[in-house]
Amino acid sequence: MPPRTRTVTRSVDSATGRRASGSKGTRSRSAGVWIAIAVVLIAVAAGAGIWYVTQQPPGASAGGAAQPAGMPTFAFEQTDGQLVKIKGGLAYVASGVVRNTSSFTVYVVRVSGVLRTTDGREVGRAASYAGNNPSPESLTRLPRAEIEAALDTRIGEGGSNVKLDSMGAIPFTLVFWNVPSDANRTELSAQARSFPSAATNGG
Repeated sequence: MPPRTRTVTRSVDSATGRRASGSKGTRSRSAGVWIAIAVVLIAVAAGAGIWYVTQQPPGASAGGAAQPAGMPTFAFEQTDGQLVKIKGGLAYVASGVVRNTSSFTVYVVRVSGVLRTTDGREVGRAASYAGNNPSPESLTRLPRAEIEAALDTRIGEGGSNVKLDSMGAIPFTLVFWNVPSDANRTELSAQARSFPSAATNGG
């Protein structure tokens, strides 16, 4: 019986006599194509991100909501102050108008004040939300707790303090309790939110 033989077929490079590596070259070319596609996709995504940033309005936050630049500014006008007799002593009532001099709308304005005597001695501090204006008669008649509660209404009388547009104005009242008779000068300041929040609903 003739011996069994096994036929093995190999692909050999005719120039070098080495086994051909066609499949390896094909894989290398495929990897190169995928790398090129990945580079193109990354470039497209980067371009889209740059377009998104450049298309945002000035002052826009990452969430897309435009925020005003800078802190709110205010001016006080028509200010006045007087001593009022109350049960047990004197109160000093400061009133006037606060104007939003910012270039944007503000929300829930709160006015603060320091009361001083003629010689500059500090004798009291007070704060209240704008838009609350108790009458002089109510200051002498109502209990202090009721007056303070009325002045602490965030949105003001009739919702007048919910928001204040640029250059808009709103009245305010401050009450300093149990002060000396030589109290006659106030230093005023105001704060407000530069964006709406739950506080504009009285919360």
